[in-house]
Amino acid sequence: MWMLWLFLLEFQLKATGLACLLQSGKRVMSELDFAAQVIPRSIKILAVTGTNGKSTVVTFVGQMLNHLGIEAFVGGNLGNPLSEAAFHCIALPSSKPKFQVAVVEVSSYQMEIPNKYFCPTVSVVLNLTPDHLERHKTMKNYALTKCHLFSHMVNTKLGLLPFGNQHLNEAIKGHRFNLAWIGAFPGVKIDTEAKTASFEVPAVGVVSQLQLHNMKVMGRHNYHNAAVAALSVLGLDIGVDVEALNSTIEILRTPPHRMQIVHRDIQGVTWVDDSKATNLEATCTGLMDLKGHKCVILLGGQAK
Repeated sequence: MWMLWLFLLEFQLKATGLACLLQSGKRVMSELDFAAQVIPRSIKILAVTGTNGKSTVVTFVGQMLNHLGIEAFVGGNLGNPLSEAAFHCIALPSSKPKFQVAVVEVSSYQMEIPNKYFCPTVSVVLNLTPDHLERHKTMKNYALTKCHLFSHMVNTKLGLLPFGNQHLNEAIKGHRFNLAWIGAFPGVKIDTEAKTASFEVPAVGVVSQLQLHNMKVMGRHNYHNAAVAALSVLGLDIGVDVEALNSTIEILRTPPHRMQIVHRDIQGVTWVDDSKATNLEATCTGLMDLKGHKCVILLGGQAK
């Protein structure tokens, strides 16, 4: 019955358009809200959005929790929809849910329908640069949609935002949560030369330092991704401390197609797959990681 309902909703969205459906007066639920209505409130939600880096941070969080023996659902826009976690909860009802945490990648498209039941403990907006403007029209609209993530927070209500983004600073007005910055205090500062991340978020009792020396993934930007992932885990308040997180750094691996070394040939040429860099900002970030190397760059796809 649920799958039929979702199919009919998808059909209606394609046939009439989301805007018309929302204005019709009918009850419309996002997939996130549909799933969160079923998921027990004891399962804490960690939600990550942003123009770039969402999948990597969500993956890092999942790997950290798994390494520490904490059962977590990892999905959303990343691949497995949150409804998968909801189905697990329905199929195996018990006093002890299968998951302790749901780590969810959230796209701006998923936040266009207002949510009521999707209530993160930790919400992260990694960055905001021009993208998807064929849909959102303006950066103001894009930022407002992203910041719907802060509408119904619970527990520690930790929200992470990049420091100094004017559009996001305007969009969070009216939302009530414990604000932490990516790049300033309260929040996290990353020293890529010293390979350390310093956390200071007194509102949720976090003051510590993470060592990043043992990271094996390619790209200096992944120091930032690992640091944000670690602070997000600390913000869940599930009994994990920074000493435990230090032990997870060396096991972190990025998802495919993100600065992935795919081959080193006999002529000494290293082939790097960064095909998930689908906008200007992501492409520039990947190229900066190759600074000092002779490079041949192959580009393709839609011009943005």
